Amino acid sequence: MRTYVLRRLLYMLPILLGVTLVGFVLARVLPGDPALMVAGEQAPDYVLERIREQMGLDRPLVVQYLVYLKDLARGDLGFAWHTGHPVARDLAVRFPATFELTVLSLLLATSVAIPAGIVSATHRATTFDHGSRLGALVGSSMPIFWLGLMLIYLFYFLLRIAPPPMGRLAVDVPPPAPYTGMILLDSLLSGNWAALRSAGSRIVLPALCLSTGSMAILSRMVRSSMLEVLSEDYVRTARAKGLAERVVIYRHALKNALIPTLTLVGLQFGYLLGGAVVTETVFAWPGMGRYATESILFTDYAPIQGLCMLAAFVYAATNLLVDVLYAALDPRIRYR
Repeated sequence: MRTYVLRRLLYMLPILLGVTLVGFVLARVLPGDPALMVAGEQAPDYVLERIREQMGLDRPLVVQYLVYLKDLARGDLGFAWHTGHPVARDLAVRFPATFELTVLSLLLATSVAIPAGIVSATHRATTFDHGSRLGALVGSSMPIFWLGLMLIYLFYFLLRIAPPPMGRLAVDVPPPAPYTGMILLDSLLSGNWAALRSAGSRIVLPALCLSTGSMAILSRMVRSSMLEVLSEDYVRTARAKGLAERVVIYRHALKNALIPTLTLVGLQFGYLLGGAVVTETVFAWPGMGRYATESILFTDYAPIQGLCMLAAFVYAATNLLVDVLYAALDPRIRYR
């Protein structure tokens, strides 16, 4: 297993190097002039030239990329001109908000999708099965921004049971001690129950909005895998031996049915990180998504490159974790 993990870690290096190039190129092809964003449209040409020189934008692109790699090797992600802070500091402040929202969305998606997929497969062609498949089709078809606006309209404007979709915490609630940056966890650790209630009520709608698409995809995957496994010979043998249906499903069939689902869960984590850009904008959530939107609007190169690197690293680390779990469940994988 150790050799397998080391080999997978080595595979990550060229992927991350490729992401640095993609992030660098993507930032440079964006429309807009960073120097103009910093100095303003009325700035004279000599001021703009001086700012471009300070940013290193007067150098050839190859030199800029090599300097970027050199700074990256030293752990320097650059400086965000539109916030006035180092990119590493901005990411350290905003990443916990996005990570908390993404993890909660994934937990919500899996906690609903896996039982729904199992029941749908074991009660095939029933009313629940048809309803579950229809719900999955609708859930996977709705755009995130439209769903977010509908949730705000229904639960905030009409029913008045949700707090205003602005931020992670009410303005009159004192924040918890910043142990991790994740307000729900920090509220539990510090015993700040007012902050826990406020943060919990404000994260429900964004998490529901972000998890709906993944919920639909995962439930269809679990249903399909369970139907395939339930038709295997060893399941029929277990039933022929007189085992209870509950034992056949949960002890013999479910483990094998969840193996392909595990890979999809890892991929969905990356999808949710990407989908958080839209969700955070709709719900005014102060995470990486809003930071990415602001950085693109200001044509701020360093934060865009830093966000690409962080997203790629989290995505690669999640895939590594999934592969390790996959190898633990199926020992044949680690010897390939």
